[in-house]
Amino acid sequence: MAYQKRSASNPHCNLEEGGRPQSVYVGVDIGASKILVGVSRSPPTIDKKTIRPFPKHGDEFTVSRIVKEMIVSLLEGNREIKGIGVGTIGPLDFKRGVVTGSPNAPIRTFVLKEPLESAFKTRVIVHNDCTAAVWSEAVFGRGRSYSDIGYITISSGVGGGFVLGGRLVTGRRGNAHEVGHIVVDYKSNIKCGCGGTGHWEAIGGGFRIREALKYLVEHEYKGPRTEFAKLCMRGEADYNKLFDYYSRGDFAASALLEIVMKAHAAGIASVIATYDPEVLFLGGSIFLNHKRIFLQALRRYLRSYAVSSSIMTRTCTFGFDSVLVGAIALVYSPPPTC
Repeated sequence: MAYQKRSASNPHCNLEEGGRPQSVYVGVDIGASKILVGVSRSPPTIDKKTIRPFPKHGDEFTVSRIVKEMIVSLLEGNREIKGIGVGTIGPLDFKRGVVTGSPNAPIRTFVLKEPLESAFKTRVIVHNDCTAAVWSEAVFGRGRSYSDIGYITISSGVGGGFVLGGRLVTGRRGNAHEVGHIVVDYKSNIKCGCGGTGHWEAIGGGFRIREALKYLVEHEYKGPRTEFAKLCMRGEADYNKLFDYYSRGDFAASALLEIVMKAHAAGIASVIATYDPEVLFLGGSIFLNHKRIFLQALRRYLRSYAVSSSIMTRTCTFGFDSVLVGAIALVYSPPPTC
């Protein structure tokens, strides 16, 4: 067995015989409902990962404390960290590594960069989760052969990340990609978590879908009051039930799914018109769990909505680990930004 000793410069690192550190990259994916941490010796392969629910309450340092505990549990005391990349829900100040007023998370404001740098004595890069995900495609995925690529997540919220001319688009504070707040229905009174109305995320995001479906049945749907329509009116219909009843042939579910899909297509058409990507990758748990239906509907409606319907829409390369792999890519190959 190789002799191991603790590194004086980094308390979380042991040295192999001969003084060679066992080095890993660490990726962190922070969503509104879960925190995922993984380590990789040879990206994009994830060697180990662990998941915890997002805390329901706490202060601005609660999230970073949980992330530190999760990293330590994966290191097992015998790894040197080459860098920590974080992909997180926003909005945020990415230079300071602080999430500022997230509309969907139980803790709306929390600090990430400084506590992690202090604990692990290594470089920490923090970006929006979709920005990290699109960087996974640019560095390791099927976006490597393109200069202009986009990534859209359809999950608890709706978000986007973009690489243009080989540079990661961030904006002044890292919030240039909050595409979920594109207005896709200016007549709608469906309220978004940010307080606005008619937003893509309000109509198509997982956190708001109960309210959206209830509103749609009460104000837009004119068909028969099927079993699913009654669920919607009671505020009990979510995405899983929407797709379930759609598969059963429920008339209301079919009609309401069409409205929701048109909202997604309108948002994606706006993204295409704004960023002009060569290829657009789609991810997020809601999309990935129902990708066949999504892709069929989106391609049908984009023919009418998009300024260029020839844009390729593809399923993301790394599936449910897109943000995690992208977070690692941030420190493995730090991006030029604009």
